[in-house]
Amino acid sequence: MSGIEIFDTSLILGNRKRIQDGFPEYDFLHNEVLQRLDERFLDVSRDFVNILEISSRKNLKSDNAKFYDLLENREVLNIDKSSLDCVFSNLNLHWINDLPGVFIQINNILKPDGMFLASVFGGDSLSDLRQALMQAEMEISGGVSPRISPFIDIKDMGALMQRAGFALPVVDSDTITVEYSDIFKLMKDLKGMGEGNCLSQRRKNFTPKAVFDRAAEIYPKINGKIEAKFEILYIIGWKKHKSQQQPAKRGTGQINLSEILE
Repeated sequence: MSGIEIFDTSLILGNRKRIQDGFPEYDFLHNEVLQRLDERFLDVSRDFVNILEISSRKNLKSDNAKFYDLLENREVLNIDKSSLDCVFSNLNLHWINDLPGVFIQINNILKPDGMFLASVFGGDSLSDLRQALMQAEMEISGGVSPRISPFIDIKDMGALMQRAGFALPVVDSDTITVEYSDIFKLMKDLKGMGEGNCLSQRRKNFTPKAVFDRAAEIYPKINGKIEAKFEILYIIGWKKHKSQQQPAKRGTGQINLSEILE
């Protein structure tokens, strides 16, 4: 793991333990994304024998799937190299401090032509909540403290996949919009999901209620309601194998680029 701790792992694990029993009341978003991710999984015409699910709770029903909590293991995959056909993860990797390092580890434990399939929160997630809290805190307290995770954008995710050595990486996204009566119901759901503020540089002292009241006023409303938007990135990559489609060698093109530009 890198020396930079963006997230307080101990706090994340503590939150997960506290919400464990009540999570089924707040799992609607995870279940919706899991269904969409599963559709992508079924689109792959391959029988995977050895599957590893990286998550804080088991989602896959397959008898071939083993469960692994990456945070419990301090972001280290204690798995034999080139031993897995597929690594799968649903809305879990956004809590990783060293995502480039974890991607490299995932690539290492896959067999040649093995698949990595995952969903993560994208950079536009909860942008209205982020902006409302920042503006409210600036007005009330005269300063801003980090409150919402710095989610990765789709371009950077693609670059990370390539840097980790995955072949044929694909990243696509969609947005799930959830309507709420007010900002407080949204924050209650986030807490119930285990998605509370776990940033290492978060404000440790008490936040005045006036900050949240002001954020509730600022948050954009539609017919008296608010909308929370979750951008979801779906990523797929393959361990390199000689059977995969390869880019053409330099000089093999049949069309002169200068002719096109002219």
